[in-house]
Amino acid sequence: MNRPVDHSGFRMVGVVTRTHGVRGGFKVRPETDDPYRFEALETVYLGDALRAHTIREVGFQPLKNGLAVLLELDGVQTREAAEALHGLEVWAAEEDLPPLEDGQVFLSDLVGLQVRSESGEVLGEVVDVVEYPAHPTLSVRRSGGSLSMVPFVEELVPEVDSDAGYLTVVALEGLLDGEPASERD
Repeated sequence: MNRPVDHSGFRMVGVVTRTHGVRGGFKVRPETDDPYRFEALETVYLGDALRAHTIREVGFQPLKNGLAVLLELDGVQTREAAEALHGLEVWAAEEDLPPLEDGQVFLSDLVGLQVRSESGEVLGEVVDVVEYPAHPTLSVRRSGGSLSMVPFVEELVPEVDSDAGYLTVVALEGLLDGEPASERD
């Protein structure tokens, strides 16, 4: 029987998307606001089993909406070996990552936070964070069960207190009132 792997102490930093070249290189879609964090890593861990691989080379490729990270790892020497990694999550040990600056958070830490209005009223809970090219967006489950999408930008989410378990959202008409726009007019 397989036991689930304990991911505590690790952060998911990307997902393998496709091969790159013929020497076992591959592209990673970064799951971080700063893809250059990969430069500080010596080791990454692949898949649910968190198999450790030493990084041989890190590169970057500009895309229309950001950067792809190019990785070459010890033990992945051929295109076929890289193809076998397609879709795997790329993890890093938290202790290997550069520290966050003041005001920065890991997006994954937002899931489960209570969503409050500026007056302290509980509006719902963050159930997912969807990353779009412009900015991440919070999926908020309202107390009635409906979902609302809230752009994760400072103007709309001025306060995040992950230690206390909540974030504050600025009340804008239609943002978290649960009514379709056609019913508000």
